[in-house]
Amino acid sequence: MSGIAFATGAFESEGDAAAARLAVATDLVDTWGQGWEDGNPELVVSVFTDDGIYTDPDYGGDAAMTMENTENIVASRGPVTSVDRIGDLSPSGDNTYTWVQEFDHSARRYRGDMEIELEGDLAKRITWLRYGYRDIGPASDS
Repeated sequence: MSGIAFATGAFESEGDAAAARLAVATDLVDTWGQGWEDGNPELVVSVFTDDGIYTDPDYGGDAAMTMENTENIVASRGPVTSVDRIGDLSPSGDNTYTWVQEFDHSARRYRGDMEIELEGDLAKRITWLRYGYRDIGPASDS
């Protein structure tokens, strides 16, 4: 991670604090995506609080992001490549942000809406929204 730290009360204005929270969320999302692309469960789990939750409706719903669970989830997916955040994150509530995520898996390209909920400078929850992700065509490297 780039080392962006979140410290409440350390900013001159609420706008500065909001910008700092958005920067933290963006850094966490990009690190999380890189962990998936690298097949690196340590990197995936590094963005979560100790009691963090990953929600994927296509793979059984909520999963506690312990190292064991994360290793199993990452391994069960097989190769996930070309993991890309599309556009910027948008605030969706107090300490929550949404974005569009795309990735390649099994020669297909998938896209879905996601949400991250922050607790301090880590993710309390990362969730696939609306029905998870959808197939949008051949993989980007096909």
